[in-house]
Amino acid sequence: MKKILSILSIIVLFSCSKTEDQIIDTPSSENYILDFRISVKGSIIIGTVNETDNTISLTTLNANVENILPVITISANSSISPKSNVPQDFSEPVIYKVTSEDGSEKTYEVIITNQNISIDDENQILFFSLPIGGENIEGEIDEENKIINFNVAGADLNDIYPTIQISENATIIPSANEAQDFEQEIAYTIIASDGTPSIYRVVVNNRPLSDENSLLHFSVSDGITSSEALIDETNGIISFSFGELDKSSLTTTISLPEYATISPEIGTVQDFSEPVIYTVTAENGDVKEYKVIANLPLISNSGFGNTILKFFSGAEMIVNGEFIDLTLPNSKLFLFDGVNEYPLEINSATNTWYNLIQHSRVSVQIPESTPTNA
Repeated sequence: MKKILSILSIIVLFSCSKTEDQIIDTPSSENYILDFRISVKGSIIIGTVNETDNTISLTTLNANVENILPVITISANSSISPKSNVPQDFSEPVIYKVTSEDGSEKTYEVIITNQNISIDDENQILFFSLPIGGENIEGEIDEENKIINFNVAGADLNDIYPTIQISENATIIPSANEAQDFEQEIAYTIIASDGTPSIYRVVVNNRPLSDENSLLHFSVSDGITSSEALIDETNGIISFSFGELDKSSLTTTISLPEYATISPEIGTVQDFSEPVIYTVTAENGDVKEYKVIANLPLISNSGFGNTILKFFSGAEMIVNGEFIDLTLPNSKLFLFDGVNEYPLEINSATNTWYNLIQHSRVSVQIPESTPTNA
């Protein structure tokens, strides 16, 4: 019985040994260049690997590419020829062959494009503009202080892409292709091709839009005679005296607040035989209207002669003023208490002319039916 068990043990041990012998590692087929970089003038340049075309591209600037020592990372357990850290002449493309662990091969063409540009210390901003309000506004460049100034009003300065021209061969940080918030000062660094930097500050003075829309001056002329107008801001009335002269073709001279506009335009020939409406628009869009009246009727005082007295029913009253022409249709004089009109009886009216002004004196009677108070 013991002999049979021993034979079985030998068979089991033999079977286990046979299974272990069948576990075999398969060689890797990986044969890639994972990273290809070079050092030029202290700067590390990493190549762009294109697995479709099996190319590796790098760009250098004013470099000697005839003796470049590349550092190459390849797939695990693979080998490469020429080897990493071996100097090569890259004035022409160099072929690298990567061999995987299982012996399969893959070739890469390494191309270094060397840009030769002149080295200088030019590092200026030559032109700088911002798109504001639908137009490109050019900044004023103060080269001595390295400041670029803008003066705008009510502008939205967020996320603006500037247009910038710099010295040839120079570079700029941040890029002109980056949007900026010009509500705050932005600094741009211009680096010459020899590495010399200069810093410009862009300052945008963005004042609020003006709300001024009150006329400052208004006058008219027929080419011979001129008349200065009175401006009543409270009632929005502009009046001027032009007597019996022709008012159908007068040229205006007008002074406006800064940034405001007016319609009709300054200098436009107008017919002032009837009132004309002028509209003044502030920079922020606020509008104010004026009615321009030639020979505006005006009551300067009323009383008994030159004395101002209390009035009473049946009393005679003298009304003095300018351009009180009661012969015009619908003309009348009346007392007004803020609600009701009380017509006055006209006794007599006289007019005299002086400096284009018709001076009027009217004698009236206060009707007995007119109510009075204390």
